[in-house]
Amino acid sequence: MNKHASTNLIVALVCAALIVIITLLSATSIGFTSREEIVPTVAKDQVIKVLSEGRQPSMAGPVVYRVTYENTFLPRQHQLPFVSACLYNSNEKRGAYLGTRWQVSNFDSQQWSDGGNVVQLGRETKTIGLEVQPYTLWKPSPVPVTEPIKLVPVPPDEQYDLIFLFVDGSGRMQSFYPQCDNLQAEDMARAKKIQLV
Repeated sequence: MNKHASTNLIVALVCAALIVIITLLSATSIGFTSREEIVPTVAKDQVIKVLSEGRQPSMAGPVVYRVTYENTFLPRQHQLPFVSACLYNSNEKRGAYLGTRWQVSNFDSQQWSDGGNVVQLGRETKTIGLEVQPYTLWKPSPVPVTEPIKLVPVPPDEQYDLIFLFVDGSGRMQSFYPQCDNLQAEDMARAKKIQLV
């Protein structure tokens, strides 16, 4: 083997070793920290919207949870946790599903991932908010009455007083789906609670 071929082989091995080292360093948590913040209370009228028929419901809701990532070393991607939310009526012990959405840009979002929300991090600090999408109740439309009718009892307004957030940061697949209409004590114990005022 000549000297030129062995030099090329050494350069190739050094390049491969550098690629492996950089890849391993980017997979570690060196220089990476995260912290979370939950909003303790939210105004009920920001979450529960009462609309007349024919009006379009807004999909934008209040931010109830924030995650701040600080990265001081190599650029990396980070998977945001899966989050489910339930509205809950403490008096009647029943709930309803509430949609959630991470406030990430299209570049950060699902474009390059396998379905979860991924955040691209350079050497920076980035805060991402989680918003709950409003729960819409529809007002009954007035109907003209020409003859006396028998009154039908109207169900009471939904009196939700809590939001339960179920945050699952364990991996790439969501491992828990809350059954909001039948929450158990164990489910409520693992949830983050937000008071509706």
